[in-house]
Amino acid sequence: MERWCVKVSLWNVDLIDKNRFSRPGDKLSYVKGIVWHYTANPGASDTNHQDYFDSLQNQNPYDNEKDLYASAHIFIDKDSATMIIPLDERAYHAGNSFYNSHYIGIELCIEKDGSFHPNTVKQAIAIGAHLCKTYKLNPLVDNIRHFDVTGKICPKPWVDSPALFTAFKNDVKRTMAGEVYEKVNIYDKSGKKIAEGELRDGVTWVPLRVVAESTGATVNYNAVTKTVTIIPKEVK
Repeated sequence: MERWCVKVSLWNVDLIDKNRFSRPGDKLSYVKGIVWHYTANPGASDTNHQDYFDSLQNQNPYDNEKDLYASAHIFIDKDSATMIIPLDERAYHAGNSFYNSHYIGIELCIEKDGSFHPNTVKQAIAIGAHLCKTYKLNPLVDNIRHFDVTGKICPKPWVDSPALFTAFKNDVKRTMAGEVYEKVNIYDKSGKKIAEGELRDGVTWVPLRVVAESTGATVNYNAVTKTVTIIPKEVK
C-alpha cells in the first residue's frame, strides 16, 4: 500500500485507499454544510484515526463478521489536522445518506479526560471558517452537530453544553470577518486573575475599568461625551 502526504496551510493530506468500507470514491452532489463529530476515542490523534479508517478496507465482506462502514473527511487534534478523504468525495460520517452526500464530516479528537483541548477547538475554528468561505456557507446555520442529524450524543462536549457549540459557530463567523482573537488572562502583581482580555493582531485588549480599579484607581464614564476619566489612587 502506497501513501502520499503533503502539507497545506490548515491541514495535512494523508488519503486512505479507496475501498467499499471507508472511502467509496463517490462524488458529493454539492456541499450544503459541515457536520461536526468527536472521535469518542480518548487520547488518540488525527494520525491514529487515519490509520484506523484506512484499515477498514481489510474487512472481509464474505465472512460472518459484521462490517463497519465509517469515515470522515478531516480529523483534528491539538497538534495538527489531517484530511483522509478529499472534500469532493462522500464519506460515511452522518448515518444518513442525504447528509453523507451533501455535508463535509469533521472529527475532533478528545483528550484522555474526554474534553476538547483548546488548541483542537482553535484549529477547528480556523478550518471551519476556511470551509465556510470556500463553499459560501452560513457559519451559524450550516455548521451542525452529528446530534442534529441522528440524535446521537456526538460531539458529546457540544451536546452536553449547546452553548459551547453556539460559541464555536460565533467564533467561526468572527474569524470569517477577520475578527480573529485569542482569549488571554490578565493577572495583578500578586498573581490573582482579575479579568480576561483578547489578543488581536499582536495587541492585547483589556477591560479598562477592571484593570484600572485593580490598581485602586477610580473610573468615571461620561455618557454624553463618551469619554472615560481615570483618577489614580493617591500615593502617600
